[in-house]
Amino acid sequence: MDALESLFRGALVVVPKGAASPLDEVNAREVDVTGAILDVVKELERLKAEHTPRRVFVGLAKDPSSPHAKLCQAVITAFRPLPGDNEVDLYAYAVDESFAEGNVRVKMPGGHQRSFILLRSVRPWLR
Repeated sequence: MDALESLFRGALVVVPKGAASPLDEVNAREVDVTGAILDVVKELERLKAEHTPRRVFVGLAKDPSSPHAKLCQAVITAFRPLPGDNEVDLYAYAVDESFAEGNVRVKMPGGHQRSFILLRSVRPWLR
């Protein structure tokens, strides 16, 4: 298994509906971000329950009004630690020049490198 396959195995990749995914190599789920932030969080919570991912990837943008920034904030909220949840790592990838290099670098198909920033490691509450 190569680094790319192991990184995205069991992962959930989310992009704003209608936006091009910079991660063409993986199957991303489109999320409608045109409504209220609470509606976006609820949709992400549904995906969280459906997929129980170990890793979540979301775009990060400099522009706070961009759909990617709204989705990123909703991911952080939806994947907050709750009793009974699995561990999950939240990663961001740059959709613009948000960051030059992340703390995780992966060689993608075609030979180009992609950087990811670990936003947060969410650990379940102790019972």
